[in-house]
Amino acid sequence: MKARDVMTTYPSVVLPDETTIEAARIMRDRNVNVLPVVGDLRNRALVGILTDRDLVVRCMAAGHDGACLVREHMTTAPLIWVGPDADVREVAAKMAGHTFRRIPVLDHGRRLVGVVALADLDVKARATHPVLVEDVERYIYPPPEAFAR
Repeated sequence: MKARDVMTTYPSVVLPDETTIEAARIMRDRNVNVLPVVGDLRNRALVGILTDRDLVVRCMAAGHDGACLVREHMTTAPLIWVGPDADVREVAAKMAGHTFRRIPVLDHGRRLVGVVALADLDVKARATHPVLVEDVERYIYPPPEAFAR
């Protein structure tokens, strides 16, 4: 099974020069909590990632208003991604290794073609790779006792 088999195609995106309030509205209206940031809508080259947490921690909690630009609050480097032909094991390893709930899928390392979310793995790969999905979930959501002193 490959990334292309489990990814969400044509994910919602945002441009770096859009406002954070517009990004938040897109997240709300499309029920997503991450937006890949692309340089332009034609080429869809990934330049960053904006999460709902970025909006809260880097924007709102820092006292900014919704008029500031996405480019001021997005994550730019290092951008971790997989190709559409990446084996689902590689996808899971990168997600677990970086504790990502989502990872962009880039064609030829440039053009955004999809996003694999933990939910995608759960729905589309659990039947054939149950242990793999459970392992990723364990890395991303460690049990409470892992934090006990």
